[in-house]
Amino acid sequence: MKGKSVTEIAEEYGIDRKTVRKYITKDDWSEQTAEDRESRSSIMDPFAVDGS
Repeated sequence: MKGKSVTEIAEEYGIDRKTVRKYITKDDWSEQTAEDRESRSSIMDPFAVDGS
């Protein structure tokens, strides 16, 4: 991809320029798994049915 602009890459792959820039500037390429991410509550949690 050397020599192409962010806009050219985005148009070629059909993705947003911000997404291209995100990966161009990415330093840590270790893959994050679901276990690595902290779970957060859902906005719908107060309405969840317990199944009791």
